[in-house]
Amino acid sequence: MLAVEHLAHGEVVPYPPFLTAGLSKVIPEMLTVGVPMTVCTVGLWSAMVFLDLRLNISDKVKAAGPRLGHV
Repeated sequence: MLAVEHLAHGEVVPYPPFLTAGLSKVIPEMLTVGVPMTVCTVGLWSAMVFLDLRLNISDKVKAAGPRLGHV
């Protein structure tokens, strides 16, 4: 995620030096900003998928109605 942001702002270029800030500044930023940003994004996406699956299962059970012959 952070790499895309850097590309969009011209901080990564296709010619030497490829990283305009240098590795000494890029690596700490990736660890302190990029990793938490990615973890939060994946966590939120996973929660949304989980909720969607749970809600769809509940809807299917309700739509099925009572079973025939079940007392």
